[in-house]
Amino acid sequence: MSIVAANKGTFLYFLFILFVGIFTCGQTLTVASKAAVPTISVQIAGDHCPSVQVQAGMQIAWTNLDHDDRILIIEPENGQSGIRSRGTSLFEVADTFSTYLNEPGRYTYYCSKDRSVSGTITVLQ
Repeated sequence: MSIVAANKGTFLYFLFILFVGIFTCGQTLTVASKAAVPTISVQIAGDHCPSVQVQAGMQIAWTNLDHDDRILIIEPENGQSGIRSRGTSLFEVADTFSTYLNEPGRYTYYCSKDRSVSGTITVLQ
C-alpha cells in the first residue's frame, strides 16, 4: 500500500512539473512575440534629421548621438486630421525616444530645440 501511495505522489508531482513547464513555455512564447515588433533605429547627430520610411505600426527609435540636448517633435503633414503632435520635452545626449505611428501618411519631425532641423517620416500602409 505504501508503494502505491508513493507512486501516486510521484505521479502528481510529475503532473505539477509538467503543468508548470507548459505554462512557463506559453509565457515565454508570448514575451518573444512582443519582442518581435519591427523597429527602425534613427541616429541624430549634428544638424541632420534623417528621413525614414516605415510600415504602419512599426516602432521608430531615435538616439541622440549629438553633444547637445534636443527636443523631438513629430507633426502630421496637411490632410491628416485627428492626428496630434507628439514628442519629447527633453531628449538628452545618449537618450533614446521610441514611438509607433499607426496612421499612414507623411509626418515632419524636428530634432532641434529651435525647430530649425527637420526630417520626414513616411508611414506606409
